[in-house]
Formats: sequence, structure tokens, C-alpha cells
Amino acid sequence: MDGSSVIAATLPLPRAAPPVVGLGGFLKTTVTVIDGDRAHVSHPLGDLDTAPARAAHAQALARLLAETGVTPVAAAHDLPPDVPTTRLAPTVAPRAVAVQH
Repeated sequence: MDGSSVIAATLPLPRAAPPVVGLGGFLKTTVTVIDGDRAHVSHPLGDLDTAPARAAHAQALARLLAETGVTPVAAAHDLPPDVPTTRLAPTVAPRAVAVQH
């Protein structure tokens, strides 16, 4: 990644929500951070099928949290236990929430 923002879009939410990070799934993943009444969505990060892809995902997550200044209270991750975002979630926030999509 270059020095530009990792945020691809900031979307308004209908009401304020707790600070949560969505870690995405295994394929065509993005990272999303909820900051009050806004959702900040990363650029597409691709599939998490290689170690370099997982490292880029972790870097994008760190940059997104740094850019937004959010400390998440929960991390939403893919439901299957063998998906990288499932293993990452407990390291990102005090509460990990599995989501079936």
C-alpha cells in the first residue's frame, strides 16, 4: 500500500452505533470500522488465501483503525473457525462476534 488513505468510502448510518470492526470474509474481503454514525470501508483487499494477502489485510486493518482513531469494542468475523478473520478477531477487540453471510 502506498501512503494514501486505506478508506475507500465513508457511509452514513441511520443512528450511532458502538465502535465495531468488521474483518470481512475469506474471499473479496474488505475491512469496515463503525465510528458513531459512520461506517468507514477499506479498499477491496482480495482473497486471504496466502500469507502475503493476510499480512496486507492486517496492515490495512491497522491503518484503518489508526486513520479513524477507533478502538473497537467488538470484532465481527466470518463464522467458519478455519477462516483467517476468525482467528484474528480475538486479537483485535475484547469481543469477537461470528457472522454468517
